[in-house]
Amino acid sequence: MRGRTHRSNKGLTLVELLVVVIIVGVLAATALPNFFGASTKAKESGVKINAHTTHVAVESYATDHDGVYPTAVGEFTYYFPGGDGTAQTSPGDQLKNPFDNTMAYPTDGAAASAQGEIGYQPDIPRDGAYTVTGFGQTAIVITLQP
Repeated sequence: MRGRTHRSNKGLTLVELLVVVIIVGVLAATALPNFFGASTKAKESGVKINAHTTHVAVESYATDHDGVYPTAVGEFTYYFPGGDGTAQTSPGDQLKNPFDNTMAYPTDGAAASAQGEIGYQPDIPRDGAYTVTGFGQTAIVITLQP
């Protein structure tokens, strides 16, 4: 009488391995687009934070200057975090662009037009009208006015 041969249970068959690879591929195909979408949303949130920081700096400047708003970015850089405010001897930190990690102050006198850019447009005379804009992945994602 011949003995039965037993299959070893130490490994996977080719079919089992293919099924596992297919399942992992399907999971990856569904998860990656969600990850990239979340990444873009996080970067656009960074743009909104930078626009808000600019807005607060402009309002702080106006508070210290009897309600007169700045006509150029250079007038309120001292009010960014790390700056010395009314002393105006040490400007604050530049804003970090969340898309390319460069550091810069807002664009002076124009709306934002590039990824991660913040724009400051004063209204002359300085009666309190100004616009702060932030450009996200493909368009302006935030506009702040007093």
